[in-house]
Amino acid sequence: MELRIQRERSSPDYELLRFVKDYPLATTKEMVIEALRAFWLPLACQKSGRYDREQIRELGRQAISCLQGQIEHLIKVLELSDLKDNRKSDLASLTRAGAATQLSLNSSVPLPPTQSFNRTNTGTDYDTDQFD
Repeated sequence: MELRIQRERSSPDYELLRFVKDYPLATTKEMVIEALRAFWLPLACQKSGRYDREQIRELGRQAISCLQGQIEHLIKVLELSDLKDNRKSDLASLTRAGAATQLSLNSSVPLPPTQSFNRTNTGTDYDTDQFD
């Protein structure tokens, strides 16, 4: 399976893709699959119909644990300790704000699949990242 993502250089998504590509402790593929697993694996397995209820619940527990670890990491690195004090209400607020932000940041441009990972400068305000 192959994935190709294109974003404007001035967008936060572009910075995200560069960060993932240049991260020294894991490959791009590892980082992408880890994030996809945390967000979507339990739901994908549930929809497939190939896994029993307990397997899906375990995948859900693992995904939640991963996401909670990422929340703790963000709180520490971004010095957001005020979120820890009242996390439930703050996380609900962040979820609502995140959904609104996602609408404005989501500028995906569907592109056909490619055959390799490659960063190319297209001479425009876009760079193309290819993940195989």
